[in-house]
Amino acid sequence: MAQDYKFELQQKARVGQTQLLPGKYIVSVNGETVVLKDKAGNTIDVKAKVEQTSAKASGTSVRFSQDRQQLTSVSFGGTQTRVIFE
Repeated sequence: MAQDYKFELQQKARVGQTQLLPGKYIVSVNGETVVLKDKAGNTIDVKAKVEQTSAKASGTSVRFSQDRQQLTSVSFGGTQTRVIFE
């Protein structure tokens, strides 16, 4: 069964070769399958790894590559789940 998580981008960023615009997104995690859905309902299949961290995240955090162009991971507040984008 898929688990859904929400996050918001404040800037444009790429996931793989796909450009994401600022806005709210839903991440659906079903085992090793990760799908992003934007506010318009468009879905994007992404290559990602799902990890369980040792402690729950206090808030949702979005991480970028050093040049801030590539979305690298999202940790979801109140959970131990982190999605690392490839």
